[in-house]
Amino acid sequence: MLIYIANSLKEVFYGQYIYRMGGDEFLVFCQNTEKDVVKKSIEVFKEQLIPKNYHVAIGVSFCSRNTDTEKLVKEAEVRMYEEKANYYQNKKLVIV
Repeated sequence: MLIYIANSLKEVFYGQYIYRMGGDEFLVFCQNTEKDVVKKSIEVFKEQLIPKNYHVAIGVSFCSRNTDTEKLVKEAEVRMYEEKANYYQNKKLVIV
């Protein structure tokens, strides 16, 4: 699964900086890329996961100027955990 996800990230975000943070977490830095392009790329990436029935939680953080990278990553991480929590909360509602 991780190989499939990594390969999908490399395909969709070709030319960007992609890192595996450890375990099942990946980080993509999209430099000089418009927000709409990033959002569309995320949708394309998620669509590639559908045939495998994989679900990922994604957190996004944008900045328009140089910023503290650690702060940027933390902000995205918080959003990722929020999306993950929402996924499991909604999943429980469907099961009941």
